[in-house]
Amino acid sequence: MLVKRKKLDKRTKKPVWDVRIRNEHGKLQFFPVGDTRKTFVKECEEKLKAQVREWKMFPEHKIKSATFREFVIKEYLPKHASGKRSERDYISICKKLNREMWADKQLQAITRHDVEPYLTRRYTERSDATANREFTILKGIFTKAEDWGFIPRGTNPCKGVKLVKEEPRLRILSTEESIRLLDKCKPIHDTPFWRWRALEIRDQIEIVLETGPRKEELLQLKCDDINFETRMVRYHGKGGKKRSVPMNKRAREILERRVEARNGNRKSFLFGDGGVAPQDFKRAFKTVCNSAGIEDLRIHDLRRTFGSRCAMAGVPPKTLQKWMGHEDIKTTLKYYVHIPEDFEKEAIEKLSDFRKNDSQDDS
Repeated sequence: MLVKRKKLDKRTKKPVWDVRIRNEHGKLQFFPVGDTRKTFVKECEEKLKAQVREWKMFPEHKIKSATFREFVIKEYLPKHASGKRSERDYISICKKLNREMWADKQLQAITRHDVEPYLTRRYTERSDATANREFTILKGIFTKAEDWGFIPRGTNPCKGVKLVKEEPRLRILSTEESIRLLDKCKPIHDTPFWRWRALEIRDQIEIVLETGPRKEELLQLKCDDINFETRMVRYHGKGGKKRSVPMNKRAREILERRVEARNGNRKSFLFGDGGVAPQDFKRAFKTVCNSAGIEDLRIHDLRRTFGSRCAMAGVPPKTLQKWMGHEDIKTTLKYYVHIPEDFEKEAIEKLSDFRKNDSQDDS
């Protein structure tokens, strides 16, 4: 039978309906469908009754009962996201998803009618890239729910919903901005701690600009990953893949100083207190950007700046792909190489030099 909740839906101000039926053991069981569409809830009731009949005949086919919120907190995050390098991102996005109106619904009761309005709203509130990341995790949640027996096969409400095509971000630092940014890496107070913190954020910015690691790769860097004989830095990339990037003179000076500060402990992290990898430097980076008057700059843009500067310096695309740690060279060229118009104009003018040389040879 249908059960009417006392509270109305906050958005539509309509009554919300749930289902109570007799389970395979003959006892009344409550299923919080949580929908305002009475016809849809009746359909859910019939499906649940059909499932109960199937469970009586085939107990091994029984679908586990859980609301979206319960599944995310008790199943998905502990079993799928725990221990991953991006665990913090998973937790942050799942918190947002758990605040949605359908988060207290049974997983089986959530349909594309619930998912698509959420996605449409998020594309208006956030950037396409952010909304795509959230929806990718939402789709993964239902995929795991399907694999782990919480929803029947073929009922993933995210299946067939397409993501918006993202425009590549092309923000890179100019030479003048780089100088201003590094000049503003100054201590807030004249104390040993703040002097150390200012030097650390400056070193982190410079290492990304000189060798191009991802933020997580930089924070995980240890003394053991630096080889001064071969002049190479080893980064631990995505999927456990390692890559080596040569260090130039400036990068070598910074890394030598930081390795010496660890007193020969090769297992020590280069940043933070050395014993544990630092969590982040996003807030410090934002503070420095505000002091320098630089807008719309992210930490990852420093890596993009490295790739663009390498391309302008004549580094071969395949070599740059290797340094960046990309499996596909298209990723390197599309997202990490942005040539400013001033450089393009200078490059086209060099054709005149070739013509001059040709005319001199003919004479």
